[in-house]
Amino acid sequence: MSLKQNPTNAERETPIEASFAPLPRPGRRWGAAIIDLLLFIVLFLGSFYGAVQPILKATVDLSEHQQAYYLDIHNSHLYAISAYVDKDGKEITVEDEPYAPTYPNGAVGFKGYTTKAKYDKSEAIYRFYTEYKLGRVSETEDDIKILYSKTGKEVSEKLINFRLDENAIIEKQLDEFGLAVEGEENNENTIDPIYITVEKFKDDPLTWFNERVLQVGQPIKDGEPLFVWALEDDEDIDGLAENEEVPSEITSEVTSEETPVVKQHFLPQGVKIAEGKEETVDAYFENLYSAVISKDFQMEADYQIVNQYVFIGTIIALSFSSLIVYLLFPLVFKHGATLGKKMLGLGVVNTYGYKAKWWQHIARYFGLYLFTLLLDFIIISYGILSMPIITFISFTMGMFGKKNRALHDFIAGTRPVNLKEAKIYNSYEDELLDNPLPEKEPEERPSENTEWVNFEDRIVAPPSAPSEVKVSDESADE
Repeated sequence: MSLKQNPTNAERETPIEASFAPLPRPGRRWGAAIIDLLLFIVLFLGSFYGAVQPILKATVDLSEHQQAYYLDIHNSHLYAISAYVDKDGKEITVEDEPYAPTYPNGAVGFKGYTTKAKYDKSEAIYRFYTEYKLGRVSETEDDIKILYSKTGKEVSEKLINFRLDENAIIEKQLDEFGLAVEGEENNENTIDPIYITVEKFKDDPLTWFNERVLQVGQPIKDGEPLFVWALEDDEDIDGLAENEEVPSEITSEVTSEETPVVKQHFLPQGVKIAEGKEETVDAYFENLYSAVISKDFQMEADYQIVNQYVFIGTIIALSFSSLIVYLLFPLVFKHGATLGKKMLGLGVVNTYGYKAKWWQHIARYFGLYLFTLLLDFIIISYGILSMPIITFISFTMGMFGKKNRALHDFIAGTRPVNLKEAKIYNSYEDELLDNPLPEKEPEERPSENTEWVNFEDRIVAPPSAPSEVKVSDESADE
């Protein structure tokens, strides 16, 4: 009688790899991922600009705050504007004018902006405080109405009061700039009041800038000032020798046919770099410029409102598009296939090649959404990194890792499969029904008449002494 070889209980506890669920070929895997990504991008952009943004603009005055923020970008002098446009969308040239609630020369907006060049940042900081900040704290209600005005829409009192309250906060911050607050009297970054002659920013913005921002003549961390007042007896107010030509107030570069370009940082009249501090100034203005943008300009209320609702809108659009591409399709199509996988004959199975459970497809989606898409978006939004590093790592794992398992596959206990060459079973037992293991002959068993010997009970005698060899007489005679 032959015996059939069945898996033991121990074997069932350690699942066996399916025999009919091959991995997809690299080309199909890449192709499916690209198709899904393109579909995701189309749905994301369509939902964000076609639905989410219009709803936000209609419910929270988002367009008015955006208009004010973009005009503030223009007035702040912190950015280099790529091109201004008129109401017909044509590029125009504008003149550099003082702070105003409208764009100059008939412009209605601009196409793009970038950070300033290295030697333009010092001037940008100066104009940000002495022109833009002064303009903000001097705004009237009429200025604010022009600032927020939209065709066919009256500016509400709520918006006007919002801007006035924000400007009052800005003025208070400027008056207290650099001074010690309660509980931080020993902070090394605070300014000693003995160096301050202007207490109110609006009284003298230029002197305020020299004393509060540049801290002219004041010891810094190493106990020496970075900037000092220019001496009129041996230098003019721009810090040049008497026989040198005095440049304009904004000193950025000097050119000639014979000498190379000499670039300088802008300094207000009457201020010069302290002796021996020339190499320190580059890093100082670079750090100060970054701090002014991130800790001052981008903290203003219009920017915060725009940033907050754009963040919320992006999350909504991200959730919608990912739900369609990476959850709805896998729940509708057989074997958890996305549209890209469906087109290229791929699917999703559990780690061992058997049919994945419904909850594994849901877990796979949330692993992708929470730990890849959303996490990367937050990392980029907060400036931690500038690229989607988690998505890149997960994508690389899915393409080149063992069993082509991405990060969300490890979370859900799944892997991709080539459906064109596979036959998916629910379990190992179902696979055995169609593909039984080969039978083998039973091992020979001992007969019932076999005599068993207990070797432990046997007494083994020591080897006997060799017997004497008898030699015959005939052999002896020989």
